[in-house]
Amino acid sequence: MIGMKGQSLVIQFVLFFIIGFTIFLSISNFFKIQSDALSSDALSYGLELTNSYLSSNALNLITTCKLCTISNATINLANTTAGYYIVVGFSSNGLNTSTPYVSKKIYTSTMHNINESVIVAAGRASSAKPISLTYSTTKNQLEIV
Repeated sequence: MIGMKGQSLVIQFVLFFIIGFTIFLSISNFFKIQSDALSSDALSYGLELTNSYLSSNALNLITTCKLCTISNATINLANTTAGYYIVVGFSSNGLNTSTPYVSKKIYTSTMHNINESVIVAAGRASSAKPISLTYSTTKNQLEIV
């Protein structure tokens, strides 16, 4: 009978260890899921804000100097948003802000309908270095470098 008592203690220890480890894994997995969801939301809002900031700078660049032949604006963005680099570019739809390397999120806006009155040259730039917007009044063209 003494041998059976030792076996039950070992089985009890193993069962409690497995139960405790399972609880630990489920709680840590819950926090990991919450962290990923929060990071994804922050990235989406960050892309939207970056897009709005750049489109307002483009609008300001176009409307500020009517007598200039070429206007430039250099914009320093935060290197990363939610840990991801942002790539900014013009397309036929407007201004795209995206994180193409990891999460592949894209936010597109019409830049306050600038793309309907101004020729938008295709171009891309990364938030890892300053972004330069150039507007030529003679060509009526806006480009990103």
